[in-house]
Amino acid sequence: MEENSSISFWKIAVTILLAAILIGVVFLIARQGKSVVNEKLEVINTALSENQSDGYSMYENTTISGHEVLNLIKKAVSRGDCIAIRVITGMNRTGTNTNGKDYNYTLAESTDGVKITKITSADSQPEANQQGKINDENYVNPYGIFRCEIKKDANGVTVALVLTQIG
Repeated sequence: MEENSSISFWKIAVTILLAAILIGVVFLIARQGKSVVNEKLEVINTALSENQSDGYSMYENTTISGHEVLNLIKKAVSRGDCIAIRVITGMNRTGTNTNGKDYNYTLAESTDGVKITKITSADSQPEANQQGKINDENYVNPYGIFRCEIKKDANGVTVALVLTQIG
């Protein structure tokens, strides 16, 4: 009888030991899986962050019409996009306002990097009827040609478009 109880004791001990090892392996696999998931989520978040600005990154080093500039400003303002749009017209370069005009957000560049601040006034959009303002240095000629430059913040996210009239 004693021999059977001693065998039963060892069977129980081995079973408990195997169960403990199995549980440890499950926790190890789960922890590694969580680590892999976290890494993949970080990659996805980075891609999403880049894609949020991808709607504007397609403009980098391109030329667009003044009509498209006006539509771009209206779209950014109406969607509430977190992006500054600076337009430098031909008259800005020769006039008093050589930095151009900011829409939606103001753009500030310094040694600390690029920063933008929301414009809360009605001045954040181009006027609907600019035809009477043709002599205004901020007049965006719908038939003009503009070169686009993109400004990114310290995280590499597009925060501003600088559109300079070249024709």
